[in-house]
Formats: sequence, structure tokens, C-alpha cells
Amino acid sequence: MGDLPIIFPYGFVYLYGRGDTNGQVGVTGGVNNILFATIYGVGVGMDSSVVGNSILFKDTDSVCTLLYDNQPYTVLPEIKIIGTENFL
Repeated sequence: MGDLPIIFPYGFVYLYGRGDTNGQVGVTGGVNNILFATIYGVGVGMDSSVVGNSILFKDTDSVCTLLYDNQPYTVLPEIKIIGTENFL
């Protein structure tokens, strides 16, 4: 798994995978196409401290899914993030 060789504009994040119905802390989505995924990268000029966060999003809000090195990455406008899992 490596960084995508693509530069995304400000306002976009890319996620590792296509999303899953289960979050990292045991929260379950899946209803109404709500999924969890981990932010793997951000667009130019964005705050990179969000990389690694497990986020909640609606699968129909993704722009596309790219394959790189046999791994899927989902591209999502940052504004479409519904929430971030809270690790206690």
C-alpha cells in the first residue's frame, strides 16, 4: 500500500478501501448506504492531521473509486464527511 501518484485539489480526501459497514471502534453503519473508511490522504493545502481518522460517509457521495497497486481508494469531497469516530 503506497501513496496514490495523483494530486487532488483542495477539498477532497481519499480513503483506503471502498468503505465498510463497521467502524474501527465497533459502531455499525450500513443503513441507508452509510459506511466507514479511513482517510489515507488529503488534497493540496489541506490539514494532514486528519489522515488516519475513521470517518462516516454515504457511499453515493463518493466521486469515484481508484485502483492502485491492487488496492481500492475512494475519493470523497471533504464536505460530505458525516462524522469522525471518537476513539476513547
